[in-house]
Amino acid sequence: MKIGAKNLIERLKKFLQDQSAHGKKLLLGYSGGPDSKALLYALLILQKEFHYEIHLAHVDHGWREESQKEAEQILKEAQSLDLFVYSKKLDLTHSGNAENNARIARYDFFTSLYHQHNFHALLLAHHADDVAETFIQRVMEGSDLPYLGGIQTVSIRGAMMIWRPLIGMHKHQILSWLEKKKISYFHDKTNGDIRYLRANMRVAIFPFLQKNLAKNIAQNLAIGSKRSWELKCYLDRKIAPFIASCISGPLGLYLDFTPFAPLETIELRHFIKYLASRYQLVVSREMIDRIVTFMLMKEANKKIGLKKGFFYIDHQKLFLVLSSLRPFEGRFLICEGTTYCQGWRIEVSRQEGGKEIPSGGWEALWKGEASQITIPDTSCFFSGYKKGMRFVVKRLNKIWYDAEVPAFLREIPPVVVEDDRVIGDFLSKKFSVEKSFPSLKILLQIDPSYYN
Repeated sequence: MKIGAKNLIERLKKFLQDQSAHGKKLLLGYSGGPDSKALLYALLILQKEFHYEIHLAHVDHGWREESQKEAEQILKEAQSLDLFVYSKKLDLTHSGNAENNARIARYDFFTSLYHQHNFHALLLAHHADDVAETFIQRVMEGSDLPYLGGIQTVSIRGAMMIWRPLIGMHKHQILSWLEKKKISYFHDKTNGDIRYLRANMRVAIFPFLQKNLAKNIAQNLAIGSKRSWELKCYLDRKIAPFIASCISGPLGLYLDFTPFAPLETIELRHFIKYLASRYQLVVSREMIDRIVTFMLMKEANKKIGLKKGFFYIDHQKLFLVLSSLRPFEGRFLICEGTTYCQGWRIEVSRQEGGKEIPSGGWEALWKGEASQITIPDTSCFFSGYKKGMRFVVKRLNKIWYDAEVPAFLREIPPVVVEDDRVIGDFLSKKFSVEKSFPSLKILLQIDPSYYN
């Protein structure tokens, strides 16, 4: 199938109309290869109608001897077209995941230009065959179903708008259009270098599949990518209430899933992957499966360690702790005034008469708010909690259990002791005193700077 000039231009025109591109300042990622070449000259044809600015961004990977000469030719081409071009040469080796490293470096360059020069959108010349390649690559890498479709016509990366108006076209259609317009382009030899996965797919894997399995393999894979993206969008909507219900604070976030019961495995897994992406965490498939299993089984006091921080499951509460927690240590005499100690802001003031109701508790502390208790104005101390300490009569662990205080939090804040007995804690909201004598009101709050 061949495509005429009118068809390509009409596709692009409709896209530009849909995106309200009139008068916008646009940045085009431009290699001089067939895809970006076709997109550039199609944009130029429509420029008088839409009155947008076109700026070019060229990246020289330095992997081919001729790349420097191509960069110079692109500069001359841009000058002849009265276009401004930004150029960058990368210093990358072929070691490690060279393709991914190059992709990251390109996007870093595009992102810096985008924000520095206030562009409306970055245009890239990905097409339907690229979508198919991404889909099959992610299948081979073991990606989950909602994450097989990666390249979208319109997307946002960070705060950068990205347009890919050629997604609906195949490579042979783009080449046919260039041939009809008699437009020449660069030939990148690395596109046939089977050391690179993408090139290997184009040279070996796709031709094999095309020959032996399906005539329209690229089209079928592109459809699979679209269906995968639809599934991801559906799951994004399903977990939106989870995200909205998260309680965040200086230590991380937590969510009580009890109101959302019964829980669905696929939604839980998608939510955890969302958290991993949102906070740039390395969370393996096995770790996700363990978290999901613990949640569905309503397990208590389960911890999944991360490089920094951890996931903690307590029945159907899920905590993501993003800081290294340290138990309060030592013993300090309680005095009036405000002080900062071991990650806590402590405010002590004297009061007279009445009965003071404790407020706050562990949920307030988690959110970065203050927890308040009142104690007798006697010789009392802040102390780190140690197992076996008694709280007046009952064991403190029993009080914390009744107040549903997460086990991992219990040794982090100080407790108040008198004569080696705990007479006050900031997690349970269980302690108050009859104030027929002077008393001390204590406010305890996390010092956010300590955990940044």
